Amino acid sequence: MMTKDAGGRGGTALVRITMPIAGVALVAAGGTAGASERAGGDAPAPAAGQEVASTAREVARFSEGFERPKASGWGISLNDGHTLPSSWPAGGPVRRVSGRSREGRNKVRFEVVPRPKSFRSEITRKTVPMGSDCWYGFSVNVPKRWQRDPKGTIMAQWHALVGRDVDNYPVVALYLINDTWQVRMNWNGQGDTSQGPGWHQKKFVIGSARKGGWTDWVVHARWSYRSGGLLEVWHDGRKVVRHRGPNEYVNATGPYFKMGIYHPAWRHADARIPSGAIPLVSYADAVRFSRGGGYSSVRPR
Repeated sequence: MMTKDAGGRGGTALVRITMPIAGVALVAAGGTAGASERAGGDAPAPAAGQEVASTAREVARFSEGFERPKASGWGISLNDGHTLPSSWPAGGPVRRVSGRSREGRNKVRFEVVPRPKSFRSEITRKTVPMGSDCWYGFSVNVPKRWQRDPKGTIMAQWHALVGRDVDNYPVVALYLINDTWQVRMNWNGQGDTSQGPGWHQKKFVIGSARKGGWTDWVVHARWSYRSGGLLEVWHDGRKVVRHRGPNEYVNATGPYFKMGIYHPAWRHADARIPSGAIPLVSYADAVRFSRGGGYSSVRPR
């Protein structure tokens, strides 16, 4: 099952389990279960303090420059819907476009129009094993005309795969709040969500966003709800985050990665859209992932 962003009031960004990710098969205390075969949820999460190995879901490494039309291994999430395209769309809120790319000739464009229940335009990958050492690299371009919002917009996020229907914060998220980059972490060594005892949150203010050009990000995570976890983040080649300790919830598997635009303030039917609001548009390119590897294996070239 895939988590759906529920987008709480007041600019929070919670998630709720509802939609399947193709190819996910958890290995938990009770055995295996394919997400697409279970209407009621994923395999159960282990008891607190018990870290259970899972089968590999994400490939060991990939590089996506959007040069080819094939959308291999990607999903597209639009508001409350999710699809698994065989090729990158040429039109719509998520589409492959050419010109002024970070690498090569092409990039992916995201758009969210300013109206109630219009809040998400993202691409998604699969989960990784709990305890895995993962490197992610990507580049983001935010146009000079951007709808500033003090409640923030999530541009990239890592979500826990929870074995039940529950609202949840992403374990790691890259926010653009007004014109400032911020990284937020959530973890819980006592339970499988950001609800109840054991939940912690940490915020890192990165600095001002440069509009109209590419911003490079590298994220290194050792996913764990125990003390051996690690999170490191580089912004345009400069290390801006280093956290040692838990960075996940108590679940059978590590998180899955998604990026694009998630604007929680417009999530609900009664959302108040500012007068004169413009569509949110951003671009992404040079997306890489490596389990193991290192900084040089994923950084934008």
